[in-house]
Amino acid sequence: MKTVQFLNTNWQRVESSMTKEIKEVLALPLKSSCSYLFGDSMQGACGIPEISKDALVDTAFKLLSSKDEEVVVKALAYLTRTVCHRIHRDPTNADLRTFLSGSMEGEFKNSSNTLRNTWTLARFASRSQSITWTFVDDEPSVSFDCNTIIIAGRRKLLKTFHQAQRLQHTEALINQRSQGKAIECAAAHPASTHFLYTGKYTRFADWRFVHKARLKLLPLNGAKQWTNAASRKCRRCGYQNETLPHVLNHCGSHQLGVNEGTTPSSRGSRRLPPSGEKSCQ
Repeated sequence: MKTVQFLNTNWQRVESSMTKEIKEVLALPLKSSCSYLFGDSMQGACGIPEISKDALVDTAFKLLSSKDEEVVVKALAYLTRTVCHRIHRDPTNADLRTFLSGSMEGEFKNSSNTLRNTWTLARFASRSQSITWTFVDDEPSVSFDCNTIIIAGRRKLLKTFHQAQRLQHTEALINQRSQGKAIECAAAHPASTHFLYTGKYTRFADWRFVHKARLKLLPLNGAKQWTNAASRKCRRCGYQNETLPHVLNHCGSHQLGVNEGTTPSSRGSRRLPPSGEKSCQ
């Protein structure tokens, strides 16, 4: 992404293929929310890095805030020439800010840059992600999602970008009417995702069960709202509505397993493996 050797459409195809494969590994259907994959792992999601345009903004900011004065001078001169070509006059700090923030108002409305370079790419990325630049005495800073990064914090920029994106995905997931209902409980404590990276104490049956359960995508009878009441009964105990809370907390057929420290994973997979089956390590 930083060297821009591939078009944005190519990266979109890579991300689409990657998302499909990850959902298959997690035993999730294709209709499941991608926010679960890219959300914050400390709040119930998987925390998988997302392909984004942040690197383009990071590259531009690192050039303008380099500790090498010669790099800064050349980068600022290159940026100034790019903006000058766009507005046909010597730009001010306000013009540099407006250009890199992706504004399409005023002098930038009816003009364009003939050639693509680091600064035009950073402008495009900033506009698509609502990133605002500021220049004070030729020193840049960027602001997004209530975060402001100045030159002193230049090394934190990319990390802050990624964390902000993860939080956005988590919020979007929790706000979903169906798939966000159960994940809100998992987001209450970071220990809910302790198994994601090590697989400790997790059987393959548990792995196939837990991700569907978190997104409320288990093939339970109670989820079939289009069927009659008789068809929504619990297949084990006959309770009138086979829902996720019932399966986990109330179904009498599973209480013995719960008391022994196991989970009703057979609802999310075809079989419950014997206790000797290996964990997902």
